[in-house]
Amino acid sequence: MRRLAALTITVGLAAVIVARVGTPAGSSAALALGVALIAASIVGWLCEFVRLPRVTGYLAFGLLCGPSLANIITDPMARDLRTGSSFAVVVIAVIAGLRLNLRRRGPTLASTVLFAGTISVIVWVGIAASLSIVPGW
Repeated sequence: MRRLAALTITVGLAAVIVARVGTPAGSSAALALGVALIAASIVGWLCEFVRLPRVTGYLAFGLLCGPSLANIITDPMARDLRTGSSFAVVVIAVIAGLRLNLRRRGPTLASTVLFAGTISVIVWVGIAASLSIVPGW
């Protein structure tokens, strides 16, 4: 119940700030990032509470509070947030790599590497064949 109240207060305050006070250019990214992190975390917890993946809550929050629906996180704020998205992808990839257990994956590791290698070769052969058909290559 406290998390739901915190979510309501966070999103409500952000809506008031955006709608009535306005946001100076420098603080829009900070406001958007703060609201997005706090509220998405709470919505993710609520989804986990009802046995849904946390990422469902993150996506639902982004859809509901983004520029297409409630417009709490406006288009300029969303553009400002995109600058940090590549860093977030790197962090997610590193965390995913840290969670891999090669000892446990041992029996299936060889078949996974063989499958990935085969797909890579097929894709590159397809690209080369496509480029050889195009005149001037």
